[in-house]
Amino acid sequence: DKADSSGLSVWESTQQASVQPVNMHGEPAMRLRQILNEVTEKPTLDISVIDGHREVIGAVFADTENDKIVVIGDSSICLYSLTQQRTIFMNVVRQQQVSATIRHISVNPELGTFVACLEMVDVAPTGERKMQNV
Repeated sequence: DKADSSGLSVWESTQQASVQPVNMHGEPAMRLRQILNEVTEKPTLDISVIDGHREVIGAVFADTENDKIVVIGDSSICLYSLTQQRTIFMNVVRQQQVSATIRHISVNPELGTFVACLEMVDVAPTGERKMQNV
């Protein structure tokens, strides 16, 4: 837990913000309190170990029923179903001669679709690196 310029950790800053009556727009900080409650008070629904992820970048719900979750790794994308409690899709973006890294993902839960932005790096036998964003 790294401290910010005021000496507070991320967790301490979040706790402090949650007890303040209004946010910077003058609206109640209810949404922040709800998120904190979800993270700290709600039971764990499922735990899954997903092979192929060296580093998990993020996870987002991929549908409006809060069943399917897209788990984004540095080089893989996984679609997990909470109701089925299993991985229903997984794609590793690495290839033999080309290194691919996922840089960003966007999800449309209404349609159940997602798109990923990749950085592809090809190293030629001469050592020359060719980079392409797709």
